[in-house]
Order: sequence, then C-alpha cells, then structure tokens
Amino acid sequence: MLTYYSNSVASYTEPAARRAAMLFVSISPKATEQAKENARQRMAEARTKALAPEASAGGDVGFGALAIRYSEDQSTRYRGGDIGWFTEQAVGDRVLEQPLIQVLYQLSESNRISSVVETARGLYLIKFIEGRPAIVKPFESLRPEIHHKLLIDDRKRIEAEWRAELRTGRQIQVFTQALEQAITPSPTPDKSVSPPPMLPR
Repeated sequence: MLTYYSNSVASYTEPAARRAAMLFVSISPKATEQAKENARQRMAEARTKALAPEASAGGDVGFGALAIRYSEDQSTRYRGGDIGWFTEQAVGDRVLEQPLIQVLYQLSESNRISSVVETARGLYLIKFIEGRPAIVKPFESLRPEIHHKLLIDDRKRIEAEWRAELRTGRQIQVFTQALEQAITPSPTPDKSVSPPPMLPR
C-alpha cells in the first residue's frame, strides 16, 4: 500500500491556493466610448486609493470600503470584495475568469494589487489576500481508503483475466470413463408385479 501511495501522492495532494478579493465595474457591449472611459477612470481612482498607504489599515479606507463604494458585484461588494480561494490551474468561473486567476498569481507579498484588467464583461481590480502551500494528505489517514481501492482493483484484474481466458477458447478435457460411471441407468419395470386394483367408479 505504501508503494501505491508513493506512486500516487499527487492525487492525494491538495494544491497550493491563493485567496483573492476584487472590485468589478461592468461595461455594456453597447456602451458608448464616453461611458467606457468613465468606467476606466472610476476604476483607476479606486486603484489609486487601494495603493495608498492608509488603505492597508482597513477601516473606512481599506479594500473592503472600496468594494462597497466602487464594485458592482453584488455577491462580494459587502464582503470586502472577497471571492475565496483559487488554485493556479483553476478553470475559472462566473466570479473570476481564468485569465484573472493568472493575474492573481502574478501578484506577490510586496505587490498585492493588480493593474486594472479589462475583459469582455468589464473592469477588474484584483487583490492578493493570502496564500497557502500545497497540502499532502498523510498515508495513515488514507490507509483504509487505499486498502479498499487495491481490493477493488485486484477483483477487476482477476475478472478481466478470467474473461480473457474465456475469449481465447481454452481446450476443455472431458474424462469419459468417469462420466460413464456417474451415469446411472434408469430401472426397468418388474412385469411380475401385478398392478394395483382399479378403484370402483
């Protein structure tokens, strides 16, 4: 089991992840150039405030306050813009598209606020909140699970081998003498014995 665990440790590893927050300003596909420019200026103003030294203190000037004031994403604006944890290989979703996840992973401890990112949906400002390393599940906690899996794999292997032997048409040897001895002939009726009398009608 330990060998299997060592060879499959990647499947028992929770990948490293990063927690992010965002500001979002939508831009309609039908928006005029002036409306688009106004949205860009609004997000640029939010980024300037997010980068200000006092913003790191939180409170009325922190990222959470900026989310309430600037962000249009209703599911996160009253939660400090917090959008949760993402692995680098995440496919993305409605909240954070995959290219934005890549933006998140380009940030660092000393550079936690992204540039304004424009997509087909609108404008984003991404903040790197915290990270966590990859976590490998210990072997002892997985022992029952691995034992069960190996038993199932062995059963499937044996069944597959058995079916393969059937398909190859293995020669079947018949022991004729033993078969004849096992067959008992049917007894012949004794004609000397009178049949029972018939019942009256």
